Amino acid sequence: LSALGLAEMERLAAVARDRTLHFYLLTPSGAWWEDIRTPSEARWALRGASGAGAVALTAALAEQNPLLASLGRPSRDMQSWLEALAYEEHRCGDGDDGGVAGSDDETGAQTTLVAVQRWIDAAGERDMLGPLRLDDSLELHAAHGALRQVEALRDRLLGLLEADPTLSPREILVMTPDIDVYAPWIEAIFARSGRGEGGRVLPSLPAHIADLGLKSTNGLAALLLAVLALCDERLTAAAICDLAALEPVRLRFGIDTDDLAQMTLLAQESGMRWGFDADDRAAAGQPQTFEHTLRFGLERLALGALWSDDDDPLDVVMLDDAPLEGAGPSGARRPLPLGSASARRAFAQLAALTLQIERLRVELRDARAPAVWRADLIEAVDALGATSADAAWLRAELREKLQTLLPETLTPLPFSRQAVAKLLSGAFDQPARGDRPITGAITVCALEPMRSVPYRVIALLGMDDGVFPRAGMLP
Repeated sequence: LSALGLAEMERLAAVARDRTLHFYLLTPSGAWWEDIRTPSEARWALRGASGAGAVALTAALAEQNPLLASLGRPSRDMQSWLEALAYEEHRCGDGDDGGVAGSDDETGAQTTLVAVQRWIDAAGERDMLGPLRLDDSLELHAAHGALRQVEALRDRLLGLLEADPTLSPREILVMTPDIDVYAPWIEAIFARSGRGEGGRVLPSLPAHIADLGLKSTNGLAALLLAVLALCDERLTAAAICDLAALEPVRLRFGIDTDDLAQMTLLAQESGMRWGFDADDRAAAGQPQTFEHTLRFGLERLALGALWSDDDDPLDVVMLDDAPLEGAGPSGARRPLPLGSASARRAFAQLAALTLQIERLRVELRDARAPAVWRADLIEAVDALGATSADAAWLRAELREKLQTLLPETLTPLPFSRQAVAKLLSGAFDQPARGDRPITGAITVCALEPMRSVPYRVIALLGMDDGVFPRAGMLP
């Protein structure tokens, strides 16, 4: 533990009256430092001081440990709570140095990192830190933007790996306060390889991204959330094309990069905009017009697919609709010619995907029991998405997650689609917690307390002003 909320503290204190509780606390300092004030506490104290008292208080605040003052409040408040209770302390450490790891360098001199660690552990005042050596145990790099920060990190890690043959990627940890922002950049930039200055080979860096929610790590989960979102929104041609860009959908319908571009072009040229048909528009409180609906565009494309390149696209009378834009005289709808096999292939994919989505929007409309929702959602994912043979475990992972969230024993009462969508959205966005698995790659995770840190190199990424300490934290 590094911190507890007030409600948790009250419950644990009540339990501790009759039971022995063991707390494993992560604290930055083993010294007594309850008198160190946060910046906001210091401002409040100065407002109430005057004269010689204000001068003395200002001098005391200027000398207190600035890192503990700005970042150590959760641990300080936790220790203050324990002081009010009857407890016994058993300190875990490596001898008399307060558990500071990696003590000195090869020459026996104290490194910069160890000096800072011991200064924090002793809750030392500002002037107790003294002058620091210039070594590579603690480095600070400034870069503008997430892209440049990741590039600078990659260059430095390549340098460390080249300088120390005993260092392996599995011994490197990268932590960031905003894993969702930096994970895509790390995946893309660490995968680069090529040649640098002097013809040196620059290999790619293997990276394992931890602490991401299921939505970010499982394409089928992202697809399921997208489908549920489409059920509660206006069905637009742009949304269909966005869904077609998801990897599971591309695998299910055989859509490659050229097909996706062709589908987007056909959706624009056919005039389809939003609403599956006239009734769908009426249900949204809009005029019941067929013009520029998805079915309107699909019918133009279907008629165009019937004409060869040499035929003149004649006007075709559709008896169920009034005159439309893009139509000939007397309400005839003008086909949109598809002059190539690739265009006809893209039309078939667009039509199949659109019809499947509309079917699911109708079938998933009514409320039902959680167990029924689970089966129907799996069927919806199978209808729209697929995985490669090597990624078949993604479906099993999604099924297991749905089993946990929507078990048979949850309740027999029906859940609405909106309630299920909100439940899954929150659960799929929630990252997994606990110790991160150690693989053969560089571990990238969120900047949070860890029980063990078995790494030789630790990099903190994205430590921007206003991002860390997090703006949402209490001052």
